[in-house]
Amino acid sequence: MINKKYCLLWYVMITLCGYFISAEHQGVPVFLSDQRKVLSVNIDDSPFKKMLPTDFTTIMTEVKEKGNVVLIFIEPTLSMEDVSLKDESGTPYFYLSQGIKDGNVKFLPSASSHFETLTDIFPPTIDNTFYLSGTSFSNSIKQKMFYSNLKHFYIQFQNERENRINTLRNHDRIMQEIYLTVGNINPGPVLSVYTGKANPINLHLLNVPKIRHDQELVLQSSRSMFRLAGFYTPQAEQRKFLYGEVPQITDEIEGPNSLSIRVGYLDYVIEFNFYLGEDSWIFDNVTLYDLDNEVGWKKVGAAVSWNSSYACAQPLEVVDIKNGTAVVISRIKAQPFKSQPVSEKRRSATRNKKFGPAVSCCPYFSAPILAGLLTTFLCCTFLTYAVMFLYNCHTNDRYDDPNGKPLLLEKIN
Repeated sequence: MINKKYCLLWYVMITLCGYFISAEHQGVPVFLSDQRKVLSVNIDDSPFKKMLPTDFTTIMTEVKEKGNVVLIFIEPTLSMEDVSLKDESGTPYFYLSQGIKDGNVKFLPSASSHFETLTDIFPPTIDNTFYLSGTSFSNSIKQKMFYSNLKHFYIQFQNERENRINTLRNHDRIMQEIYLTVGNINPGPVLSVYTGKANPINLHLLNVPKIRHDQELVLQSSRSMFRLAGFYTPQAEQRKFLYGEVPQITDEIEGPNSLSIRVGYLDYVIEFNFYLGEDSWIFDNVTLYDLDNEVGWKKVGAAVSWNSSYACAQPLEVVDIKNGTAVVISRIKAQPFKSQPVSEKRRSATRNKKFGPAVSCCPYFSAPILAGLLTTFLCCTFLTYAVMFLYNCHTNDRYDDPNGKPLLLEKIN
């Protein structure tokens, strides 16, 4: 009987832990601020229960109906791990935690399909969406927000390289400042929603299809083509290709014998520099820029003939010397094109460019080639020893004739 009780207890604990992990990692936490307590909907803040999309839609519908102005604060990513962070100063969400204690803030531990629901109920436009990347709210954005007749606003926080706790603490302060200022200007109830676009936790551990991180991306400008695969930063590896963070060509700088192509990715700008000769071109180097400041550099130095492309399956890593982060390109294929007259450019603009024959970055020695050479050397060694053994075999100088006298061999003492 005791064994059955223990088994039942373990089963309940494992089930609850599994459900908690599933709810926590698949859903995204949401904070709902209601200073005037005009919302009547009941919210179950149990961390063991995952809110259904229909329930979240009901809550947001009431928010839209009863809120004179709705402020929607969006983090790029947010999880329960972020909410539970603490340092020597305590939680980064000082104002939100104080609102929860006072009953003015409601907490939803895990909401699914929440961002799609928000954009359906509160459509984002150019006029009502603002992006914040610093530690303060600019006056120009304040004037656009405070003196407009719009009923809802999106304030989207950008990725910052500061400590995560300090970043969230600054966001908590900015949200409190905006919320109080808008509340003082508007006579009606002001409601706010704080959440993230997605949960950054890796979902493939929960049998959720894993996002492909090795998908190829082809970039094309008037004088170059790139095929990039596995474009990522090690710190942001789980959020590759999630929020439009796809590399794009931002600038093309031509010189007498040089060509520089700038590709924007996250907060970085990666510049590919080429030297253009008469019979060939050289993939000179890759430079990393952060806010127009050069922070990293990687020498390539590969010479390729015209009408041929450069391909390399080895990771190309450019390190930011300021903070130690890096931008990694797992596989790259690049090819610049010769300058053309204006009339020819117009005709070629309508045609799709194609890569020429590829010149590999390691054409002579690679792992398969070295393995083949080693196997060939071992086989030749065995063959040499076998031939040597055959040549060392001694035959008799005389043989017994059945029609003649038998051989008489003297006994050797």
